[in-house]
Amino acid sequence: MFLSVMGSNRSLFIFSEQNFIRRYAKWLTDWPPFEYLILATIIANCVVLALEVHLPKEDKTPMYMELEKTEIYFLAIFGLEAAIKITALGLVLHKNSYLRSGWNFMDFVVVVTGFITFIGDLIEEGSGDGSSGAPDLRTLRAIRVLRPLKLVSGIPSLQVVLKALLKAMAPLLQIGLLILFVIVIFAIIGMEFFQGKFHKTCFETDEFGNNTGVISMANGDPQVCADTSNTAGYHCPNNTICSEYWEGPNFGITNFDNMLFAMLTVFQCITLEGWTNIMYYCNNSEGPYFVWLYFIPLIVIGAFFMLNLVLGVLSGEFAKERERVENRREFLKRRRQQQQEEELDGYLEWICKAEEVMLNDNTTSKEEKPIIEVKIKKQKRCLWLRHREKKLRFFVRHMVKTQAFYWLVIVLVFLNTVCVAIEHYGQPEWLTQFLTHADYIFLGIFIIEMAIKMYGLSLSGYFRSAFNKFDCLVILASLFEIIYTRFQSGSFGFSVLRALRLLRIFKVTRYWSSMRYLILSLVQSIRSIVSLVFLLFLFIVIFALLGMQLFGGSFNYDPTSPKPSNNFDIFPIALMTVFQILSGEDWNVVMWYGIQSQGGVSMGMIYSLYFVILTLFGNYTLLNIFLAIAVDNVANAQEMTKLDQEDEEEAQALRDAEQRELQTHRNSLQPGQEAIEGSAAINMNDAKGINGDYKVENGDPEIIVTVVDPPGSRWRRWFTYLHVHGIPWPCPAVGPVNCPGVDAVCNSTCWSACPCSRPPCCGRRENKDEEAQDTQGDDEFGPKEMVPYSSLFIFSTTNPMRRFCHYIVNLRYFDFLIMVAIALSSITLAMEDPIHSESTYNTVLEYFDYIFTTIFAIEMILKITNMGLLFHKGSYCRDVWNILDAVVVICAVIAISVELSQRSGDNSSASQNLNTIKALRVFRVLRPLKTIKRVPKLKAVFDCVVNSVKNVTNIAIVYALFMFIFAVIGVQLYKGRFFHCTDPSKHTELECKGNFFVYSGDLIAEIQPRQWELYSFHYDNVFSALLTLFVVSTGDGWPDVLQHSIDATEEGRGPEPYNNLSMALYYVVYFIIFPFFYLNIFVALIIITFQEQGEQDVQNGDIDKNQKQCMEFCIQAKPTDGFVPVDKNSIKYKVWKLVVSRPFEYFIMLLIALNTIALMMKTYKATDTYTDTLKYLNIAFTVMFTIEAILKLIGFGPRNYFRVSWNVFDFITVVGSIADAIISEVGADTFINLSVLRLFRAARLIKLLRQGSSIRILLWTFVQSFKSLPWVCLLTFMLFFIYAIIGMQVFGNIDTTEVTSEINRHNNFSNFLMSLILLFRCATGDSWQGIMFACVQGSKCHPESLPPDAPEDKINGCGSAFSYAYFVSFIFLCSFLMLNLFVAVIMDNFDYLTRDASILGAHHLDEYVRVWGELEPSGTGRLQYRDMYEMLRNMEPPVGFGRNCPYRISYKRLIRMNMPVAKDKTVHFTTTLMALIRTALDIKIGKVADRDRHDRELREAVKNFWPMLNTEKLDLLVPPDSEVIGEKLTVGKIYSALLIYETWREYKAKLQRDGHARTLRYQKRMEYLRKFRGSGEVLTLQVPTADGKHLRQRVHEETCV
Repeated sequence: MFLSVMGSNRSLFIFSEQNFIRRYAKWLTDWPPFEYLILATIIANCVVLALEVHLPKEDKTPMYMELEKTEIYFLAIFGLEAAIKITALGLVLHKNSYLRSGWNFMDFVVVVTGFITFIGDLIEEGSGDGSSGAPDLRTLRAIRVLRPLKLVSGIPSLQVVLKALLKAMAPLLQIGLLILFVIVIFAIIGMEFFQGKFHKTCFETDEFGNNTGVISMANGDPQVCADTSNTAGYHCPNNTICSEYWEGPNFGITNFDNMLFAMLTVFQCITLEGWTNIMYYCNNSEGPYFVWLYFIPLIVIGAFFMLNLVLGVLSGEFAKERERVENRREFLKRRRQQQQEEELDGYLEWICKAEEVMLNDNTTSKEEKPIIEVKIKKQKRCLWLRHREKKLRFFVRHMVKTQAFYWLVIVLVFLNTVCVAIEHYGQPEWLTQFLTHADYIFLGIFIIEMAIKMYGLSLSGYFRSAFNKFDCLVILASLFEIIYTRFQSGSFGFSVLRALRLLRIFKVTRYWSSMRYLILSLVQSIRSIVSLVFLLFLFIVIFALLGMQLFGGSFNYDPTSPKPSNNFDIFPIALMTVFQILSGEDWNVVMWYGIQSQGGVSMGMIYSLYFVILTLFGNYTLLNIFLAIAVDNVANAQEMTKLDQEDEEEAQALRDAEQRELQTHRNSLQPGQEAIEGSAAINMNDAKGINGDYKVENGDPEIIVTVVDPPGSRWRRWFTYLHVHGIPWPCPAVGPVNCPGVDAVCNSTCWSACPCSRPPCCGRRENKDEEAQDTQGDDEFGPKEMVPYSSLFIFSTTNPMRRFCHYIVNLRYFDFLIMVAIALSSITLAMEDPIHSESTYNTVLEYFDYIFTTIFAIEMILKITNMGLLFHKGSYCRDVWNILDAVVVICAVIAISVELSQRSGDNSSASQNLNTIKALRVFRVLRPLKTIKRVPKLKAVFDCVVNSVKNVTNIAIVYALFMFIFAVIGVQLYKGRFFHCTDPSKHTELECKGNFFVYSGDLIAEIQPRQWELYSFHYDNVFSALLTLFVVSTGDGWPDVLQHSIDATEEGRGPEPYNNLSMALYYVVYFIIFPFFYLNIFVALIIITFQEQGEQDVQNGDIDKNQKQCMEFCIQAKPTDGFVPVDKNSIKYKVWKLVVSRPFEYFIMLLIALNTIALMMKTYKATDTYTDTLKYLNIAFTVMFTIEAILKLIGFGPRNYFRVSWNVFDFITVVGSIADAIISEVGADTFINLSVLRLFRAARLIKLLRQGSSIRILLWTFVQSFKSLPWVCLLTFMLFFIYAIIGMQVFGNIDTTEVTSEINRHNNFSNFLMSLILLFRCATGDSWQGIMFACVQGSKCHPESLPPDAPEDKINGCGSAFSYAYFVSFIFLCSFLMLNLFVAVIMDNFDYLTRDASILGAHHLDEYVRVWGELEPSGTGRLQYRDMYEMLRNMEPPVGFGRNCPYRISYKRLIRMNMPVAKDKTVHFTTTLMALIRTALDIKIGKVADRDRHDRELREAVKNFWPMLNTEKLDLLVPPDSEVIGEKLTVGKIYSALLIYETWREYKAKLQRDGHARTLRYQKRMEYLRKFRGSGEVLTLQVPTADGKHLRQRVHEETCV
């Protein structure tokens, strides 16, 4: 009975489907106004929640109390909705019931929690004690704002975003597990090294040196310190002592005390927020020498790799989903267009018939004739006027469409923008008047332009253009602004729109195809961006309302300090706080405030989940879709540009062919003239200087040329002769002559007659192909022929001096020696001490610099002598890299000369020469760039970066234009409003005089002078505004700028808290346009350029990138060299069988998991029993892993054991763990620090990565990404090296003893390592703008870099204004370009995450190697073909066939594979894998008749891709014909025979089945006949015979009486 009730479709076991209550409930839920009513109620509830103002200590405003009364009404409506839907759908037990929908489940939770809260409030009111045991769960009602997504999910653009997010969840879960694993490993390592180290700080001491318990604030905030036993850490100053217990930095939240704190700290680091401060805390406790070895890999692996995997997944999913939706949209569009065409054809047919009827009707009534005559007379009178007006309109229309008018308007717009841009704070009165009148003039001009266009184009034609609509809006707004300011004081705010006129310059895109396509792709992406912004807005609203409920009014936890500007007290501020967290800037600071406000570390740590979830889902998921959209649209723009360029190249080729034909027809005469580059046609054969005949030898047969001497060209002939031949050089002695750089000997009597003394062709190129080949040859990395022109007008090609230089330059080891010199020179640059510049140490390095400068100068002289200087192709200065070398050498020589002259002369101009020397010596840092040209792969990466910069040009113009517009708007809005007084109670410069008190609690801490200051970032002029906006674009430090803008009041007046919250919209719009979208396009362009660069070598062939990767894997793959003991009765075999068994492997994995749990259980200040238990557990695990290693050594033997990389790793881990356990037990670490051995405890976790196919594939691809990165890392390091050396030279002497400055003991340019770490910090975007301002002109110098009696201007004379260009350029080159190559590599290698899983990829093939190794552990690379078939059957697609694959399909696949079979019936590992790849990816697989041709083509393709591949390996990849034809046995022949045999067997079985069925039918017929024996009827039967025919028989049965 119960089961029948459960199975029935009754709602709540009561209402059947025919029940009238349920039917009415269903009708109501399906009624659209009901859904709209609920949505309106949701929005109203969110508005009520947003209007709440949260006060400290749960105080309530009168409005809040009134709004609270509405809660019961919302709860009743939502409860009634839930009751109606439950009645209509049922609760949970049957299909499509209420709780089986995600939306309804969310509603149910909200309603239930709402009723719990309401009942709790009633209990609280009834008790009267002001306390309630019921939790406040009203916060969950904010989640209902997600329900409007049900309406907009049908919008295609938002549908793309939502579906891409949902489909990305599966690969994102894998990536999340890998990121969690990385966080766990680094958290355990951090616990081993830094646990409890953040609780020591400097305490004040009494006169006896005892700890008073008062934390020292001498250096500002408390600092983590180290004991005196640790010489490398930070030691407390005098009268203080380093001791415990301090809660630690950031309210005690940032530490490694236990696993949860450590994981949260590591997560902060990989989000790149505050990671340097954590590293500096560790530096204070452990010393600065080795701590960076923990944090730099953490940032590279965690931030640059792991979190960027999310981007790769989202980008791929978005591209696939957008393509699917676009295909669907295109199909619907074509179908709709077809329907419209059919309707239009019918409509036109009807119109044509109506016209025919009207044309045939010529009757006119008498009443109509007078009216028609009057109209004709009036038309004749106005005909002349209309004709003139129409000609004028045509003239105006033609004029406004001309290029001259277009560029005139563009120039006027630019001049107007310049006038707006030069406006600044504190400008003179005459400039103000000039700008006012100029604004009137430009406004009048633009009004006239608008009127002319409206007249010429007509109103409909004018407003058809979006630019014209925009112009009209701006002009009307400007006109209203002027009229308003004329009659009312103050501006209405429309003046900022005038800057937007510069957008009209985008009209130039009609002459710039690549820019046009980029703009079109950006415009097309607006639909997706608007949908994403709407989704982002909903996300922000939800978390803002949640934050208000969780943290509203609670950030006033410290009465002695002001409330943080980032809080959740009111809805607008909560929105901006959530938006700030989404941007990733200082999200950890807001989290610290939130945790502290909820009770601190002891009670509020659970609230950190709010901020972690917001960061993960907002910053790393939603915001990465902006980049996904950017990648997709930029790819479309690049494709359209490429197609357009191809069309232009084809058209240009046709034009060039026609031009050549015409030129050949015209210039088929004057045979003696040769075209020299850079000059007109010049006679080559005038060595004598007189007219006559002269024999010219150019490597071809002797040519007799008659020289004609044009008037006035004698100097040109001598120039040409010297340019080509140089000074004549006598012939060497008769005899054999060795040709330099050429493996040949010349027996000519004269060197000039020797063919190896000159290039093959000295005259005119026969065609452009030869010239292109020579140009291409110049780029090759190898010896080059001598340039066929004289060098420096002196050295001819036969000159022995030049031949000697050519021989030296082309020696095999010449470039290697130069590379060594560059490396040594770079090392000496990095070893310089910028603080002690006059030390003996620097003097020795200076002498080394003289030596290297001499070497590079000699290299330059040799190359100039060999190649010539400038005036011909192939000369020294025609190569950019040679110009770079020359600049470096010349600057170094000049610097040395000035320095030596300064030492030998007087010191009167020493200060002036010093700056000159420093500026010239900076050029030495460019020496490492000389290596780029000499290393082919490094040059390929550099070319990728250069091409990226070229591609970035278009978007950089758009970026600069928009930033300039925003800068002008910022000047209009904020100029003169960023001043403030150091005393917050004073608001004007006149009031900001004298001194003021600084309180600490109720006590006066100190007295400070009042100063009227300007914030570092402001908008007083356009240049400062551009710098401010660039900093905001990087997403670092922008919350401070936002707060200053919100607090700004008026010009010349100080800030007031939250004066104008609407100013935040300026930054929201800017953030969406720039950091969220346009900066992502930079990343997109680099990614696309990198991918195109990688596909250039396969784009001309029939093999794509995935096929090439699989083939490369096949070439590099080797069978696992396992081991199987021969004697199966020995102990060794039994041990081997044990260690390779599955249970043993699972047992070891269980031990690793338990060991991981034990490591995670370690905590700070645990009891002795707890600590001893963990110690003994560690010893036990170490013993177990040692036993495992010993068993494997016994089973495999030492030689075979150490062949496997995992075994080597296990052995090192075991040895390190044993050493760690022994040292920890005997206490040997008291005299030597061997704490690094603790790493081996965490290293065991890495073994877990071997389990799980998806994680194993991720790890394999991760390793492949690292293999792709060496040259990218080298180029990035060169950039860091150059900027580090420049920083040492320019900013190395800035004082590092100031604790409050960004240049301090942790962060400075005092040496090369510290400079690299500082630049790495800047590259991650951690407070780089503060470092920039700490390095500007006027910074304090380091005391050791100055003499004792240095004047004040010298003490504060360090730093440079060059700091702005230095840091801005570094951020652009490194953060926007170089580091994004990491993203490009990741997206290139991890594209399989979003690719169709059924397509075979290189990441799948590791499974083949593993399974082959299990079947053939000896590692011979040979396997029986039957075992090979079973192996492929056991492996799932796309690698193998799978168990569900029919044998016929498997046989056909093996026939196509057709590997050779050896005499022992085995197939080879590599051949089988290559055949598997070929058949799976259809690589050169066609018809059987074309198989030989395809094999030849594939062999050629393999040779082209891998020219160093030996023939034996090539024969394994593509077996030659001798291995597969004739009597040679192949897999294809075997399985063809098997397939034929199986087919024949099936045929025979079918025949037998058919024969048996015929026999049965015959028997049934005979039985049927026996029924008629008594009737005497005659029947005719068809009896089957043995020959398959039928015999007609007459059967007569007599009836028995």
